[in-house]
Amino acid sequence: MAEYDGQLIGIVTVDEVDQNGEVGIAVLNEFQQNGIATALLDMSIDWAENYSQLTELILSVYVDNIAAVKLYRNFNFEVIATVSAKRAQYQMKRQLKKA
Repeated sequence: MAEYDGQLIGIVTVDEVDQNGEVGIAVLNEFQQNGIATALLDMSIDWAENYSQLTELILSVYVDNIAAVKLYRNFNFEVIATVSAKRAQYQMKRQLKKA
């Protein structure tokens, strides 16, 4: 979680699906573009690599969410599929390096 002045402003979750961790990140609009999502994602990757039994992280992101797609690519997530529904989404994954 990320807090500012006692207010919850961001959260990251990693839910186990088989031996994968499904990542979800949310940051309040007024706090976006301040590195919060980057810090939350970095923390979740560190936890997954050093303290979990997970083998990879997976996530879904809207194709038109350019900032989020860039963030995930900067952390070595790769697009593995594109799902077209009302709003197209990328399915992405990242292999974990185990210590």
